[in-house]
Amino acid sequence: MTFRPVGDLICDHGRPRICPWPEVDDQASMVRTESRKAVERLRRAGVAVPATLTMADRPRSDETKLAIGPGISALGVPTGVAAGLLPHSPACADKGEPYPAADAYGPVGAWLSLTAGASPRSLTNRVAPPELALAQHVLKQSRKAQLAWYERNTRAMRSCNVRPQLGINGSHG
Repeated sequence: MTFRPVGDLICDHGRPRICPWPEVDDQASMVRTESRKAVERLRRAGVAVPATLTMADRPRSDETKLAIGPGISALGVPTGVAAGLLPHSPACADKGEPYPAADAYGPVGAWLSLTAGASPRSLTNRVAPPELALAQHVLKQSRKAQLAWYERNTRAMRSCNVRPQLGINGSHG
């Protein structure tokens, strides 16, 4: 598998730094504006977002993937920002070991997207209705409860032996 040279990225000097590929350049100002709005919403919710959002295939440890492509609309940017914040499945899962936290990707991804400013309608083709409903239920909780839910489940997503707790109040939902 060949990866594009990161030198082709067109990075700016804003906060966070946004690094799209040249083919997104005609939409770069919209992508930058909408990405920054999404990051601001996520940070207000307590979500840690790295200082650089990049379209590189393999972001460095201080970067996060900006999961968008050419033709992205302003409505799609929050989901592209959110997608980069989902933990990668751990090596044990990639080797085929049981991975109970696989169930967390839909609801956690939906919560991140909604928190970043995506509309529920923009997620209907990406997330199963019960997962979207759960994410919307989580959004009604206090900021502290939402953040605890997010951190508990992303911790589980990084391991093969931690069950996600998708219900509010730590139940298995």
